[in-house]
Amino acid sequence: MQRLQIFERIEPPRAQARLAVNQVAAWYTWSPEFCSVIRDLRPWICQLDEPKLVRIRGLDNYDYTFASPAPVPEAMRPFIRSLCAIKRPRGIMLFTRLLNRRLDSLILRRLFALLRRGIAEHLCDERFSLYAPLSNTGKHAGDFALHADLYLPELLFNVFELVPGDSTGASTFLSTADLNRILRKIPSIPKNIARRIRECLTKPVDKDRFDEFFDLLHGPDQPWSSELSHHLAQREMTIKFAPGQGYLVHDRTWLHGRKTATGGVPVRRVHRLVFNTTSIQRRRRASAT
Repeated sequence: MQRLQIFERIEPPRAQARLAVNQVAAWYTWSPEFCSVIRDLRPWICQLDEPKLVRIRGLDNYDYTFASPAPVPEAMRPFIRSLCAIKRPRGIMLFTRLLNRRLDSLILRRLFALLRRGIAEHLCDERFSLYAPLSNTGKHAGDFALHADLYLPELLFNVFELVPGDSTGASTFLSTADLNRILRKIPSIPKNIARRIRECLTKPVDKDRFDEFFDLLHGPDQPWSSELSHHLAQREMTIKFAPGQGYLVHDRTWLHGRKTATGGVPVRRVHRLVFNTTSIQRRRRASAT
């Protein structure tokens, strides 16, 4: 029997069909089977309480997640298993039509909380599935330089909700393979620093590393940060996401960032599900032995 899939591959949206990012990306949306289940569950999902922030024990700085006390419906579990079966993607998975009349932002927030719980139960570890909150950065937020989030979970699934109506606020991507090539071009970066940057992306540890990694790349006191930023900007790819669009990347394979957005970036600019899969968990356990 064919396994139910949560996503269905589709052709790129016409307005975004010629973007350079499509050379390393494929487009998806919710599968018809998943949409059917959500349509049936919609009355029950609508009456659930708004997800609450809870702290996950065993994590470090980034230890909060939105969560729901509601049980995961059995009808959703095959789709959760399909998420946990995703192989670590080398390219970028791009998405469209994830928000619509039947699956609006109210449903999405509760759905992400349920998916987070279901993945944690499937992996038997709360630390590797987070519906991670975002902060409100205000009306004058500038660029968010290319970075990796470096939570313990390695797959990053972002769905955009509130975005500027103009061309500002585009997302940026750069492969870590390109980052490695750039590091070799900048003599002012000491070899031990370049090695530590690579280790942040490759060594599985039990502590998040966002702050350390971001400072190594972009810290104001780093003498190489200006030249590195110049090289990163030359190689990065951009895409402006519309509401209901988004992406899924392996956070150790792709750096991601954001251009300055008109009007700032509100809390509900994007919904962020960060999770591991069964294959990633097996690799972590193997590396620990």
